[in-house]
Amino acid sequence: MNGRLKSKSTYEYIGGATWLDPALEYRRLFMADHYASPKPGGINLNKASIPKVIDEVLAGVKKNIKEWSEKGISDEQKEKIEREARHKAAKLLGSQNPAEIIFGRNTTETISLSYWLAGQYEKEHLAAEVLLSDSENPSVYRATHVNVDNGNRDQKDLLTTYSDLSDPSHSTYKPPDEWIRHSSFNICIFGAYGNETLAEMKGQIEAVMSECRKQPGLMILSHVLRHNGRVMPVKKLVAHAKAVKKHHYPENPELFVCIDGAMALGNLPTCDTDELGCDLYAASPHKTLGSPTLGVGRMNLSSPLVREHLPIMQELQPVDQLLFKRMFDPELNISSNVDEEIDPAALLGFNKTIDYLEDHSIKEGDDFSKTANRRLRMKNYAKKQLASLRESGIPITFTPSQNGSSFILSFNLFGWPEFEPAYLPGYVNPIIFDGDSKEKNVAQMLDKRGIALSFIRRGKIFRISFHWTTTKKEIDEFVRVLREILTNPQSL
Repeated sequence: MNGRLKSKSTYEYIGGATWLDPALEYRRLFMADHYASPKPGGINLNKASIPKVIDEVLAGVKKNIKEWSEKGISDEQKEKIEREARHKAAKLLGSQNPAEIIFGRNTTETISLSYWLAGQYEKEHLAAEVLLSDSENPSVYRATHVNVDNGNRDQKDLLTTYSDLSDPSHSTYKPPDEWIRHSSFNICIFGAYGNETLAEMKGQIEAVMSECRKQPGLMILSHVLRHNGRVMPVKKLVAHAKAVKKHHYPENPELFVCIDGAMALGNLPTCDTDELGCDLYAASPHKTLGSPTLGVGRMNLSSPLVREHLPIMQELQPVDQLLFKRMFDPELNISSNVDEEIDPAALLGFNKTIDYLEDHSIKEGDDFSKTANRRLRMKNYAKKQLASLRESGIPITFTPSQNGSSFILSFNLFGWPEFEPAYLPGYVNPIIFDGDSKEKNVAQMLDKRGIALSFIRRGKIFRISFHWTTTKKEIDEFVRVLREILTNPQSL
């Protein structure tokens, strides 16, 4: 392992010859979104980015943290919390085997394990390809190259998270300088940024795979798109991609598929990952369920690629991948390689969150239908209220979405009717470098008025995301303030 090739990371985008240094690429992607932060007493319509831990859960976890600081917490207590968390997560993701559950400090770290489970480390000298759709969260680009998420220790990167509930500014671990893994494989974009049909997306996947100069070994695809809430036809896309890989590369037919369920678990009525046919499913219960920050994943232990490459985890050094205590089930015999653990407070918070949802009839077993229906009612109400802005001469358009979920509603204000791709043939989309715009000014003015929402510069989209506690009163206040800003010429 220590002797394997370490070469500089590069990106190749199908349709163009643009090669970018990864550090520049990360910086550009992270600056692409302006996230308004919820103010105390304000209105948070940005649940998909900056969720709020359920008050009762947070109070309970802090009480436990205080007790642990006074009396200590034993390994037995930690193991009990971990076992319960694995069983709860397994039930949510349709698994009968808690050993399939893996934890990360956040979803990016969970997804980054795909690099090893897919056997990408074996193909680096071939510069194997990774397939992504053009709509993935920027952190997914990073997950294919990072050793570990840096934990947002200075809280300046709103796309990363912190894991210490007792002191959010505390750094639980300082990664080595090599936290960006020096991989040589490339990323291919196959579209799926708008409302393409299933046939169009299948055609894009086939075109990309047939043109790959290296063997595609990994595909990462969102279950629910972050910008418009579209529920992707994941099952059909996964089956198609795996069949295409076998056709074009019969000597190495297996394709590892990781599904990013950050916007799905708790948003969709159910999330049975067995039906999707993926090798790894990663979820973000802190975004949709209101738990403390935690990455939860289910790896399919019946997958030949997982079975083949899981043992490599037993050999990894910290410069390859940080492995924390309680990341893997004890029966897998994968030990941590640093003196750090998945925060037991985060695991406890996850357990308390699931119990809270059950006790308050927000979920029944693994069924979130009640929650989905509540969110959908608010989404429909918000869409109706926002559409009334046209009466004031505001050309609001709603972003195209097929089979949209109940969690997300996105719209444009000034005549951008479609979501723009991040990459056009031969050059990087200049929209991303638009440092100042009417849309950004609106987002910042809403922020100053105590209203949090997400502004996605790619396509100049405003995205609001709904909690089951979102009220019509909050929607009305948001629309009132938005109308006031847009009808005041001096504001823009």
